[in-house]
Amino acid sequence: MSGPEFSDGPPLEKLAPSGGSDPRSGGAWGQGLVELRNIRKAFGGVHAVDDVSLNLFAGEVVAVLGHNGAGKSTLMKMLAGAYPIDSGQVLISGQPVNV
Repeated sequence: MSGPEFSDGPPLEKLAPSGGSDPRSGGAWGQGLVELRNIRKAFGGVHAVDDVSLNLFAGEVVAVLGHNGAGKSTLMKMLAGAYPIDSGQVLISGQPVNV
């Protein structure tokens, strides 16, 4: 018995609505559901998160990867409102929000 066969699947252009090819380019995909712009967070002199921008779209699966101490948990805690954001902007459906 052989194992399952995997395929790379169709190119992104085949999955995109007519007129758009990449969700990050806007077009027919519209704007992101959640957008982080130039987010920064420091603890004393340690810059835990420095100038992070991210655009998340509906239906998208995203992973945040990095070494220990890279700021992954801090970024998620800022997005959840557990840590205040030192500078930058969070937008939900294109509208600025305070988290």
